Amino acid sequence: MAVTVDSVYPSSAGIANTATTSLNWDHTCSGTNRLLIVVVGFSAAVDTGKSITSVTYGAATMTSFGAVHCGGGTAGFVEMFWLIPAAGTDTITVTASTTVGLEAGSVSFNGVDQGTPTQNLTTANTPSPSTSPSLVISSAVGNMVIDGEANGSNIPVSTQTAQWAVASSNSTRAGNAGSSTAAGAASVTMGYTTTSDHWGMIAVDIVAATAPIYMLGRMGP
Repeated sequence: MAVTVDSVYPSSAGIANTATTSLNWDHTCSGTNRLLIVVVGFSAAVDTGKSITSVTYGAATMTSFGAVHCGGGTAGFVEMFWLIPAAGTDTITVTASTTVGLEAGSVSFNGVDQGTPTQNLTTANTPSPSTSPSLVISSAVGNMVIDGEANGSNIPVSTQTAQWAVASSNSTRAGNAGSSTAAGAASVTMGYTTTSDHWGMIAVDIVAATAPIYMLGRMGP
């Protein structure tokens, strides 16, 4: 059984607001052995003491993998959240501690191990501007890698399979963001091309559910 993409919301263009305390959109999860991932770009000239206070799917609170500051500085970051969701449609709400710029999108998956849905959290950023954000993550055939990227200059163009991307602001290091996926392999390079600027990336390996093993044979004595 291999991990597959179920759906992307609110669209391949993502969602953004340059001055807000929250974003919200609906997401429909279907299929079996589900996983929901939300990536958020947090755009602030100074992000010290500021944060994403919660990401929820309906009444369920999503769990953060952590934030990666673009360029290792304090002018914005990218953060990824996860949840094993119920099937159906509900509202994703991203809430920030203060008015900032936010960019976001969500991707749901099928065929995911429900006990250990992800592994191999990997992050990267650069102290100097560059045009090729990238990271290398360990995975496996049948799994799937998802990443999140934020940068300060121009919409990120994925070198893998883009799921969503949005260009919102060039005034901070995290005013533009996106998310992409790639089929699992022993080693997977996730990357983007953009104009030269500071950036941050985060990625996880989504673990495939193990297919049940049926014992065939003669029943009885």
